[in-house]
Amino acid sequence: GQPLGLLGLSGFTTYPHLEFILKKDDQFVDPFHSATEGSQCGENINSLWVDPEAIPYPDSQVISSSFSETIPQLKEVVLGKHHPAFLPHTIKRLVFWVQIIGAKKGDVHSIIIYDQRGRIIAQSVKNVLSASQPVGIFSIVHEIGSGKFAPGLYKGGFVAERDVNGEKTVIEQHNNQIVLQ
Repeated sequence: GQPLGLLGLSGFTTYPHLEFILKKDDQFVDPFHSATEGSQCGENINSLWVDPEAIPYPDSQVISSSFSETIPQLKEVVLGKHHPAFLPHTIKRLVFWVQIIGAKKGDVHSIIIYDQRGRIIAQSVKNVLSASQPVGIFSIVHEIGSGKFAPGLYKGGFVAERDVNGEKTVIEQHNNQIVLQ
């Protein structure tokens, strides 16, 4: 009967949810990964879940998104890292990432970064997933090279499509933005 957490909405999520973290011997444990070293998310070798397929996760739903200077690892995102309020315009790379649950094999994901004038500066579109991913990070990177980003509001967009009765249907759409100062 002891409360383990509260349902809520932080400034970095798109809907109220309860997030919990498992630790063993003071180490972060992802229950979707098997206990076998080197295994991948979704492999059920020694999974901590009795029946991972029976968990009713939503389909390709965005849990969180943000911009950062580096491509984040799932563990870092779950622990609340990579959610800056703004970034300096002197950075050399701009990463827009989304954390997804319930991505299915065959889903089509597109992710785009727009500059302060609304022009597309990076895009990865119509990517067909080759395997289902219960939890994952999808990202796009724009590297500026030797110049600098212009200060201003940058935007990112994500779209997940799925074949429903022979037609591509948008099942999730998500946008976020950040100010480069």
